[in-house]
Amino acid sequence: ICTSLSLIIINKAPGMRPQMLIISRGGTRKLLNLEEVAAAATELGFNVTVAEAGADVAAFAALVNAADVLLAVHGAGLTNQIIQPTQAVVLQIVPWGNMDWMATNFYGQPARDMQLRYVDSWSTMSTRRRRASRTSTRGSTWCSATPRRCTSRGGRRSPRPS
Repeated sequence: ICTSLSLIIINKAPGMRPQMLIISRGGTRKLLNLEEVAAAATELGFNVTVAEAGADVAAFAALVNAADVLLAVHGAGLTNQIIQPTQAVVLQIVPWGNMDWMATNFYGQPARDMQLRYVDSWSTMSTRRRRASRTSTRGSTWCSATPRRCTSRGGRRSPRPS
C-alpha cells in the first residue's frame, strides 16, 4: 500500500500534500486501529480527513470530490467513488472472510471502469484476534492488511508485493 500511495505524493505539485479521506463506520466493519492508520498516512505525507457520511450530503460529497485517496473498509461507503475525480485512488480494505467476488465486482471493477486507480488490501488478522473480534467487536476489521492488487493508470496490474 505504501508504495502505491507514495506515487500519489510524487505526482503532487511541490508543497502540496495529497488529500486522503478515510471513511469511518460506527458499527460493523469498523477499523479498529483507525488512529494508527491515519497517523501512518500522515507520516507518509497526506493531509488526512476521517469522516462518516452524515446528513449533510453536499458537504460530504465535497470532501470525497477533493480526495486524492479514498480509503474505506468494504461496504456502502465505497460507493462514494462515483464522485471522485478521474485518476484518484480507491483503497478498499476487505475484511477477513470469503469476499473476493464482492470486493472485485462491487467496487474494484467499477473503480477501474471510472478510470480510478484501485488498490485492495485483505485483512490478515491472526486467529486470536479473530476470536477476540467475534466476542468484543463483532464485524470490525484490524488493518494489518497485505496489498493484493494495484492498478496503474494504464489499467495494468503490478505484481503482488512479496
